[in-house]
Amino acid sequence: MNTAHHPAGLTQALTNADPWSFDPAMAALKTYSRMNPKRAFEAYDLEERFGIHFDHPARWGALFQSAYRAGIIEPVGGVPSRRPSRAGGITRVWMAARKETAL
Repeated sequence: MNTAHHPAGLTQALTNADPWSFDPAMAALKTYSRMNPKRAFEAYDLEERFGIHFDHPARWGALFQSAYRAGIIEPVGGVPSRRPSRAGGITRVWMAARKETAL
């Protein structure tokens, strides 16, 4: 996993990512974005749809930043999170990258 150009916290989350949880989560993210190419989504959508859970919330940021840097998804805005533990805090929403929807 390339950690160049990542803020320190994100680099640490990537470095410490357990492939047994990170790789299936990335596969779920790819699947979800391809199944819903015109629908914005957040991390909680993946948790609800695929039952993905991480040992630390920073893993979500590492997952989405890795997918973004790989050209799989792109950010499209921010909304109040539906995740109960976030108490309505703003979360980024994503969509399949344009090049992914063309496949």
